[in-house]
Amino acid sequence: MKRKTFLMISYEADSSSEDDAEAEAEEVRKWQCVVCLRKRRRFILRECRHYCICRTCARHFRKRRDEEDDSPSTRCPYCRTPIMTSPMEVMY
Repeated sequence: MKRKTFLMISYEADSSSEDDAEAEAEEVRKWQCVVCLRKRRRFILRECRHYCICRTCARHFRKRRDEEDDSPSTRCPYCRTPIMTSPMEVMY
């Protein structure tokens, strides 16, 4: 009987830690760059107003925009709107 009780307590502890880990992962996804998935979002794409890219990816967007007019890499990763202006940094 004691062993079953111990297992139930242990399982409940694991369940709450899994919930905590899932909540933490969701929080990270909320602020993660959608292009590289490594850095924090810092820039808004002006045409569609999506807040979705980091500084490194914003530089890439500017460079590609200057080189090519309408390539897939100069479109919003969410809605595919062509990006014609430089991304705008969000200060917080």
